[in-house]
Amino acid sequence: MEKIFYTWSTIEDAIEVLASKIKNNSYKYITGIPRGGVVPAVMLSHKTGIPFISVETASVLTSEGIENILVVDDICDTGKTLTRYKKLGFPIATIDLKKSAVFTPNYYAYIIPMDHYIVYPWEND
Repeated sequence: MEKIFYTWSTIEDAIEVLASKIKNNSYKYITGIPRGGVVPAVMLSHKTGIPFISVETASVLTSEGIENILVVDDICDTGKTLTRYKKLGFPIATIDLKKSAVFTPNYYAYIIPMDHYIVYPWEND
């Protein structure tokens, strides 16, 4: 499997792509999946002005009837992590989408081949 090392510049470009794709939607909040989704979710929150909340707070708000919460993760690899959020009706945004994923997020910046392993700048190699 080929490792691809993303730079912060690559991430900033991806956030720009995601922000442009969601700009016409009225999301009330953005949340990130711990651990890989928190950094891009906060960056997307800053870029769009949509408030960031924790996943726990998103769960509470959803149970109280608050909708339009965008869930962010770094990658939709197999799709297993994000499947439960998708089943709950959350819209999902990811930096990367692998062609082998079980579903396609609502928004993504890049499609990557199945044989690539992405190392994000906030991760250890």
